[in-house]
Amino acid sequence: MLKARLKALFIILIALFIISAIKPARAEDFYYRGPKLNPQSANSALFLTPVREKTGDSLTLDLVVDPAGEEINTVSAEISFPTDKLFLTNLSKTDSFCSFFVEEKIDNNLGEIKISCVAPYPGTDKMSNVVSLTFKQIDSGAAELSLSPDSLVLANDGYGTNVLKDLKGQTIY
Repeated sequence: MLKARLKALFIILIALFIISAIKPARAEDFYYRGPKLNPQSANSALFLTPVREKTGDSLTLDLVVDPAGEEINTVSAEISFPTDKLFLTNLSKTDSFCSFFVEEKIDNNLGEIKISCVAPYPGTDKMSNVVSLTFKQIDSGAAELSLSPDSLVLANDGYGTNVLKDLKGQTIY
């Protein structure tokens, strides 16, 4: 009987010790501190490279992101092209820094390409390829490819801060 009481007292003392060691949560622990990055200082760029490969009427260029040293993990781009000059034949993700493509819409009738992709932690902080685009040139002359101002480059800061500062399309001759 005495052993049972000592055992119960010992368990109660251990429980009190554990309870007293638990730190109660404070309101400050749940306070929103805002993004770590200052969006005004963001200077990432999203651009289309000049044609890197041309074979007959087929030409290839890349969509590239330059995060300028910031860690990024998400890119969302909308590219438009003239349908009377170009026809998209291939969109390659082989050399992309992204692992997951959550959106990939190609409309050759409207001349629109929409790409959204994500890279797991830590993402990248170096100039990286997003996708390679191969077009069939339907007609000669200048063809203007442009990036929509709705395009995004999101920082890997836990808040999805858009750090995109500069967009640059490309003219193909």
